[in-house]
Amino acid sequence: MKGYIEERAVEIANYIIENNATV
Repeated sequence: MKGYIEERAVEIANYIIENNATV
């Protein structure tokens, strides 16, 4: 379960970074 949460966190982090870069 921990690995799944870590993967989610990484995906969300990349998503936020991309949005910030776009804005």
